Amino acid sequence: VEHNLIKSNHDFGIEIAGAGSFGFSLRSNTISLTQGSGLVLAEGAHSVSIDGGTVDSNTGWGVLGMMVMDISVRNLMVTNNGPSPVPITRSSGPAPIPLQGGGGGARFWVTDPSEIRGSTFRGNNGPAIELANSTDFVLADNTIETDGGHEGIVLEGAVGVGVIGNHVRSA
Repeated sequence: VEHNLIKSNHDFGIEIAGAGSFGFSLRSNTISLTQGSGLVLAEGAHSVSIDGGTVDSNTGWGVLGMMVMDISVRNLMVTNNGPSPVPITRSSGPAPIPLQGGGGGARFWVTDPSEIRGSTFRGNNGPAIELANSTDFVLADNTIETDGGHEGIVLEGAVGVGVIGNHVRSA
């Protein structure tokens, strides 16, 4: 799956799902402005390689992996994903409180073993990278620029994760 422009879908941009979904190579694709997550890997998909490309301005996660294995993400630009905060105003008191839904750069849940290397995460409305209940994951040589106080890297119930040579800073 190479050199595709996927834009303005009413749900996700690309989904690879099911135990029979394996051996996919995604190269230099652009996924933007979907009304869900940009790239979804789910329910037993495995041996998927993502190299290069851009995942930008999707309302869910840029990349969402759930119950998958052997996923390699390299040289991917993941920017401006996640819902925009909706301000809720009060009749009196301090400034509006933002209402924030789920989404951000990349989230992998129950994903073993996998990696994100040499990628850039910038301006996402949520964590840049979140690993939940995943094992044997490597995060290496990534550039992470957070906005609005969002987290850079979140490890929740993650075991055996290597976090090596990343540059994490507030933009």
